[in-house]
Amino acid sequence: MDALTIELVEVITGFSPQVSHSRGSQNIAHVNVVQQNAARFKLCKDATYRDLRHHRFPRTNQFEVRNSLEGLVEKFHVLNNEPLAERLEEKLLVLKSKANSWTPEILSLFLLLSDDPLTKTDVEITNNQKAKTAIPPLSWKDVLAEDPYTEDGIWDEVDFGAGSEDEDDSSLRNSATSEHTIGTRRSSYTDASSSVSAESFLLPIQQLKLDDFIRAQKSTKNNLTELQIIRQTLHMLLGLPTSLYARQTVSGPVLVRLRDTIPGFSRTALLDLLQQLASIGTDVGVLRDFVRKRQSTPLSQTFSACVADKLDQFDQSVTEIEKSLVDIKTPTVVSLIGLESHINTLYARLSYLLEVLMVNYTAENSHELLDEMFSHVSMAQATGDIEAFIDITNTFLRCLRTFLRPLSAWMEQGDIHGPATSMPFIINSKVDISSFWQDRYSMTLDTQGHPKVPKFLQGVIAQIFASGKSVAYMKELGLTIPPISQPLPEATTLSFTGICGTDPANTLLPFSYLLDTTLKAWVVSKHHHTWLTLRQYLHRPNHGLISIINALSHLFLSADGSLTTAFHSAIFAKLDTGKSTWCDTFFLEDQARSCFGQSTRVDARKIVRSRDPSIMRGQTTSATSRKDLTVKALSAVATSLTYIYPNHIHNIIPPTTALPIYRAVSTLLLQLYRPIYLITQHRLLRFKTRHSARQSNIHAQIYRLRHTLLHTLTSLRSHLINSSIAPSSITLHASIAAAASLDETIKTHAIFMTRLEQSCLLVRQVYSVRGAVLSLADLGVLFASLVERWHDGIGGNTTQQRNAESRSGMNTDESGESGEETEDNSSQQRSNESKKAPLAEQEMSVQLKQMAQQHDQLLAFVVAGLRSAARGEGGDCSWGVLAEILEWGIKGKSL
Repeated sequence: MDALTIELVEVITGFSPQVSHSRGSQNIAHVNVVQQNAARFKLCKDATYRDLRHHRFPRTNQFEVRNSLEGLVEKFHVLNNEPLAERLEEKLLVLKSKANSWTPEILSLFLLLSDDPLTKTDVEITNNQKAKTAIPPLSWKDVLAEDPYTEDGIWDEVDFGAGSEDEDDSSLRNSATSEHTIGTRRSSYTDASSSVSAESFLLPIQQLKLDDFIRAQKSTKNNLTELQIIRQTLHMLLGLPTSLYARQTVSGPVLVRLRDTIPGFSRTALLDLLQQLASIGTDVGVLRDFVRKRQSTPLSQTFSACVADKLDQFDQSVTEIEKSLVDIKTPTVVSLIGLESHINTLYARLSYLLEVLMVNYTAENSHELLDEMFSHVSMAQATGDIEAFIDITNTFLRCLRTFLRPLSAWMEQGDIHGPATSMPFIINSKVDISSFWQDRYSMTLDTQGHPKVPKFLQGVIAQIFASGKSVAYMKELGLTIPPISQPLPEATTLSFTGICGTDPANTLLPFSYLLDTTLKAWVVSKHHHTWLTLRQYLHRPNHGLISIINALSHLFLSADGSLTTAFHSAIFAKLDTGKSTWCDTFFLEDQARSCFGQSTRVDARKIVRSRDPSIMRGQTTSATSRKDLTVKALSAVATSLTYIYPNHIHNIIPPTTALPIYRAVSTLLLQLYRPIYLITQHRLLRFKTRHSARQSNIHAQIYRLRHTLLHTLTSLRSHLINSSIAPSSITLHASIAAAASLDETIKTHAIFMTRLEQSCLLVRQVYSVRGAVLSLADLGVLFASLVERWHDGIGGNTTQQRNAESRSGMNTDESGESGEETEDNSSQQRSNESKKAPLAEQEMSVQLKQMAQQHDQLLAFVVAGLRSAARGEGGDCSWGVLAEILEWGIKGKSL
């Protein structure tokens, strides 16, 4: 377009885009002019290009053009210019077969350029165009040019009397008795032969009569009978050559050559009637040409066979019409108008086939052929023509069975048969079993993202795809595919009776609904038995899907609170000793196996440390001592562990996407339990009479803040475990048990993962809220550290009193753990913390007030953030419930 714009501007304005580069002072003025012209050229080019690019020219109305041409034909007839009208009609029929998308624009241009065609058009010139290009007549000049008079002896004198008299007499007699032949000449000439040649022109009386009859036929115009025209029309419809109809080319339109008329018929009306029949013959000829062509795809071959059968039925009906006309035993009314009505009825059964052929389909988009046929089936049912509906439906179902044949083999055998273009699936052989279901096969999509199948199959193509993948998946696992006990054959199921039934009232139901119901039943009959076998394998007792989900729930989601508490307490005990080995992967693996191995639902041998390089690098940078009090350092615990399960389960629980969510939830539960563990580990001092009033006030502040923190953190943790994780796990097990395919099972677990992310505050909408929750956990850790320093600085016997209380508390509350080891660890921890300077009473009171204020601010932010996120787009209702629970802990609210 840019080149055309440049050429247009150059022609109209005369400006040139080239700038002269000649040197010299004498060319300075010329250079300035050239540069100005180049600048003007650029402005003109930009404006022209912008106008051409953004201007939208309306398309020519093809219907107005056609009506204008038909109006011209009618005008010529009305004004008694029949030759011009017939010539225009003939040209329009020829143009109909050669039309393209630009034909209306060209004809519109001709109509605008026309100037009084009725008076200024010479029909003789148009009729004689072919005569001008014909072979010129033979002349003596052409003969002499090929055979000149230059032969030897051609001008010598000839002795005509050299022959014998007997030979002349016999030749005369032979010539007298022989018939006269036109175009033969004798080699010699005599006086006697002159009289004989004259006698040869005397013919018998019968020959004269015959010549007169033939001459009369050629010189006069006879009228055709209506029966003759009808028979020639029937022959034309059968594809036979006739004198009344003709084709200029093999695949061209049928033209009417009406030289004679029928008595009592208007020539215009007769020509119009014959042209209508000729248009039907043209359409029938298009169908015959399509049948003769070789088709490449099974669907197009089946459609070609359907067209051939319909043409056979059409030919039989036409033959029956001709038979009734020539049968003398049965009286029949010969009517050309009646024939036209009868032919239109027969052609109505073929017209939809021609419209289907107009679809520009190829081997890659052959499904569009079925879509076009399905639309005609729906249209026939909507119009109420039951016979046409049944006829079109049978043709459609015959082609549909051919299209579904490779899909049926796919569902039964799990293999792709036939050409790749006939299947809407793509196979990728370089895939292992762990990602077989997601990556081995994929559906081909169109530009709109829909599978390349007919629209009426969009509802079942996913199930067809999953059924074939299930069979291929079973083959990959080495399972035996059971045969179908009672298969539903396509010829019976996908037939008119199988879809609509025998009750005529069923034809009133939408065909799309009946077809969709039948297709779903047909797919289920082939898929159900395969899924039962695959489901039985996936749900094995010890190594199945349910056992893997239960193990992951115990290890990461705190399905058993006692085991999770024991595991977390062992980690915290190691952390509180101040040793850096608390995050060692071998230590974590050993503790996890010893704690969770007590459950029958967890195979301790499959709990291993993670070998992910990114996780190993993260562990080296994490906090390794109790001086770093932030709970974010605990993220290394969950990321250091993993659970091994079979590769085929990876298709349902992908390790790359599912395990990070499991670990994130486990990390959040561990971070919330850390301050609870520290606060509950320190026993509160009893009130003594020797304590001052200020100390009693500080103790009251400690009790109040301790209760508030425990309520907030415990509410958060219990809500996540009991109100979010546990109900989602129950729903997951119920959905897996009711799943009807592997796709539904995978989708169910994916929904469970999404639910976990939302309810456990792992999504982006509540990212700031989760940060505030972790700040609350850090606040609890700081409170525990502050209380420990305060207790260490009270009185001389405070330490011994706390040791006794700690030992007594451990004997009563921490039964099941080794008291000796815990006491040693606690003494070592207290020895390290005793080095810190004790807090003054005033400083302690100020810090407690600051912590209480910070807790109230963080809690208010969490409550407001949860409520706002719950009301927003994509919010979770559990966030609102959690906000109501946490609001009870805000200062000023009654419990």
